[in-house]
Amino acid sequence: MWLGALGGALMMGGILMINVLHDANSTIKYQPRVKTTGVDNALGAAQWLHQIRANQITGEVNPADEIQAMLEHQKFMQRTTSLGLTWVEMGPDNIGGRTRAFLQDKDNASLMFAGGVSGGLYRSTNAGVSWTPVNIMQENLAVVSICQTENGNIYYGTGESMYYSPFGTGAGGILGQGIFKSTDRGLTFTQLPSTVPTPNSTGADWVAVGAMVPLKGYPDGILVGTNRGLRYSTDGGQTWTNPISGPTGTIRCTDLSQDKDGGVWASIGMRTFYSPDGINNWTEISKPSNQAGPNDLPVDNGERSIVAVSPQDPNYVYVITCDVQRNFQRAYRSTNKGQTWTVIGQRSTTFNPIDQGQFAMMLSVSPVNRDKIFVGGLHLWEWSLTGGWSQISSSFKSPNNPYYVHVDQHRLVGNRLNGTIVYATNDGGVFRSTDDGFTWTEVNIGYITTQFYSVSYSFDGEVMGGTQDNGTIYVNLEGNTPKSGYRTTSIEFRGSNRDGDGGYTEISQLDKNVQFKAMQYGILGRSNTGGLTFFEFYDFPKMDPNNQSSTLSPAFAPFVTPFMLWENRNDPFSWDSVWFVANPSVLSLGFGQNKRDFSGVLPRPQATSIFVANTFKIIVAFDTIKSNAQGVLSSPLIESGNFNAQTGEFTVRFKQGVTPEIVAMCNVRYNSGSKLEVESKTLQQKFTYTLTQNLEPLDSIKIQDPVQSMFFVGLNSQANLVGGLFMTREALDFTKTPRWVRLAHFGAGTQVSALAVSNDGDVLYVGTNNGQLIRFTNLKNARDSVTADFANTNRALQQSTIRTFPGRYITSISINPNNPNRVVVTLGNYGNQDYIFYSNNALSASPTFTAKGGNMPKFPVYASVINFQNPNQVIVGTEYGVYSTADITATNVVWTRENDGMGNVPVFMLRQQQVGIDKKTGNWLSGRIYAGTHGRGIMRTDNLATISVKEPNEEPLKNQKQSLSLYPNPANGYTSVDLTLQQPSTVEIVARDLTGKTVKRMRFDQVNPEVKSLKIDVFDLKAGTYIVELYINTQLNGSSKLVIVK
Repeated sequence: MWLGALGGALMMGGILMINVLHDANSTIKYQPRVKTTGVDNALGAAQWLHQIRANQITGEVNPADEIQAMLEHQKFMQRTTSLGLTWVEMGPDNIGGRTRAFLQDKDNASLMFAGGVSGGLYRSTNAGVSWTPVNIMQENLAVVSICQTENGNIYYGTGESMYYSPFGTGAGGILGQGIFKSTDRGLTFTQLPSTVPTPNSTGADWVAVGAMVPLKGYPDGILVGTNRGLRYSTDGGQTWTNPISGPTGTIRCTDLSQDKDGGVWASIGMRTFYSPDGINNWTEISKPSNQAGPNDLPVDNGERSIVAVSPQDPNYVYVITCDVQRNFQRAYRSTNKGQTWTVIGQRSTTFNPIDQGQFAMMLSVSPVNRDKIFVGGLHLWEWSLTGGWSQISSSFKSPNNPYYVHVDQHRLVGNRLNGTIVYATNDGGVFRSTDDGFTWTEVNIGYITTQFYSVSYSFDGEVMGGTQDNGTIYVNLEGNTPKSGYRTTSIEFRGSNRDGDGGYTEISQLDKNVQFKAMQYGILGRSNTGGLTFFEFYDFPKMDPNNQSSTLSPAFAPFVTPFMLWENRNDPFSWDSVWFVANPSVLSLGFGQNKRDFSGVLPRPQATSIFVANTFKIIVAFDTIKSNAQGVLSSPLIESGNFNAQTGEFTVRFKQGVTPEIVAMCNVRYNSGSKLEVESKTLQQKFTYTLTQNLEPLDSIKIQDPVQSMFFVGLNSQANLVGGLFMTREALDFTKTPRWVRLAHFGAGTQVSALAVSNDGDVLYVGTNNGQLIRFTNLKNARDSVTADFANTNRALQQSTIRTFPGRYITSISINPNNPNRVVVTLGNYGNQDYIFYSNNALSASPTFTAKGGNMPKFPVYASVINFQNPNQVIVGTEYGVYSTADITATNVVWTRENDGMGNVPVFMLRQQQVGIDKKTGNWLSGRIYAGTHGRGIMRTDNLATISVKEPNEEPLKNQKQSLSLYPNPANGYTSVDLTLQQPSTVEIVARDLTGKTVKRMRFDQVNPEVKSLKIDVFDLKAGTYIVELYINTQLNGSSKLVIVK
């Protein structure tokens, strides 16, 4: 008997409930997943995407609009790009995305194919050990079905929309472009012209091909199930025929199953049909429910049905239906080819193996046992004649859990040569069992098909992003491969550990151990442990007074909740402060060990500290040895002793050996104009402060703390002034729950959809789901509830609606980092003319936003970036990859496709790194762009980046006795250069830009050896990367890269 209830995580939208692993003889006890208020995770994702893509007037996506945009996009395929961007995969290459298509070659058991629903087709030549993409530049990457004909040709179908039926064709999933064919065992594929959708095709034929089987007896014959019913071809896809006439012939076909004799079963709507050859004599087996007898197969009132026939015995057929609520309804079985049927499973309050059947519903008969079926919904289940129903998979991923299979099942296929080997595909890619479904192994190496909603990056180029049904994934460049990723831990939220679909993410540029992530409907967490733990940080009484977040209510926040982190190392308007005290220098020499002679160098608390000679003392137990103003030590305990206040060096000789601990200390003072390295309250970051007065020993001074941050999150605006846009300046303070202020409430039913903050932190632009573009200014003076909260009519913060795009969904806002007047806004919603708008006076009293769509296809634009190094260049993420223009200011903007290395995949987020370092090469870089794709993982391009590459003549510098150390680095005001001088010397410091041009030169004559560092004023340098060279007595002593941030 199979395992009863496998331990794991029963999960709704990924909400984990850890259960106990029962032994093999236990009885199955069903436990439902935690329910959200109103929707499941697949439906929630579909609703969110529908909101972005549907026309704002009709509330629907017209397939004709999608097809027309798709055809327009194809015209760009062969055109020269304007910026020449080449994209590099960053992974994850070990975590698969949603997969509905799987095929094992009929003649070669090691040759396999798997298709991501938006990531394209992958090929394996080693039975799934590793995968490689077939053609990422194929016209369409929405692979959902696949089969092989008798002559070895391979076909795959595209388009996932039929699995999102609540919204109609084209509203959910990626629209397909018919069928693709290979005649070389899957090395290359070409699109069948006979299946290319056209805008004028009735009901958008061929936009979803969800099922296909070969026709027995026809070398190159194929039968397919589409969004518009069945079609077959006996001539290799040149022509097609609908085998079922009348209205039934245009109802969507969701499933096909072929027996060993060539007979085909089809699920068309909720009805079940059979043909002995897939071409002729199609007969409906099911009967209307009001006419069906006890042994008939009724047409249940529901959402979807699927069918499977035994590979062993054509007489054994199974059907499963789900109801209009998408729950498991019934399972039927026939042992006589459909003449009579029995119910073998029915949903009850304690049994519901499928709960989002329109999206995730799978049925397969065991290749080696006609009396056993595999059923997939959230988890994998089995039914057998002898054992009944059992859950056979666990969603708890652990190296010690051989039963782990990712959630949301879509396909299960048996090995052609060994029936005990089966492959399951789901929202986590591909899994293999070698014991007929008892234990499982994940086989996703190289299968880069994860669907990202977002991307963020660390200073050294690590990346993080939220995904559909794979949580939040982090790629730290240190896995088994540089592209390996791992799913981050759950969020401890309102007393529960929560994990599910991912959303927005942020990594602090000050400290990459500080991370932020969200799951669906606004469940937000932060970490200061590098993602090992995440904890809630909302002010719940203020932000969630109705306790909606605990139930994942869509009323609380959007499915993908927008938030953003702004950081600044040098905020001149900061209200925060720290105290600096002129504390003495203290040095322990350890225990005396009965020695008489001791010496040392007292460290300076600061490079500018001045020792006060007559305060120097050495403490031995209860005795104190003091110095005079000349540094001469005196005490009955010593023979001699001296202290050099210039260098900090001291020596002492005791009259006899001492054993207690010996401590040396001396007061210090500071002159006006001295530079201090001060520690901020924010993540203990260092900053430089220049004294404006003398500071005597033990004096203290209150110093402005310039290291600042702001964190914004957009919750749904609800009735009674609940929700809205919130901000905290304490997100990086992990010692307490941050204080939040509500910046705005936009009216009940309005959602924040996009956020952007100017580099200086003074301007915030907000976009909404109904087309409002709101500008907030004077953020620099909005520091608390009095100056920032929208309830205070006299607040310093100023709010203005500067443009309205009626009913449109604002998908992104980008600000020129060097000029917040220059702003790009992108929009969703098919059926419109304009999707990109640009302003060069966004801070004016009456800004103008001009349509800049130019020659771009008419489809939603999801993301945007203004290249900060050339603000005329704009890069956008679209329904079909990345587009760019070299001049957004042009009257007639020319856009070109920039998909080299990426493919035609939706891009939901683009971000540009202004300053950073490449973790692998050590090279400084500025301008790298990261893309969060919805089907091809995370990608990056360095084509617009300025990279400081190590030159051959730099290498010998590593061997110099004097190496150059700069700190802090990056810097924004001052940096220090360490020195080691043997004699008074002339020191020269030269800063060059990356072209070699000298941009700063400083000379210091007769620098004494006791000077251990020099401060460099870099306030006048622009943000970027520089080479700093140190010359001592005209000889190059060392060089280093310095990054300036503003």
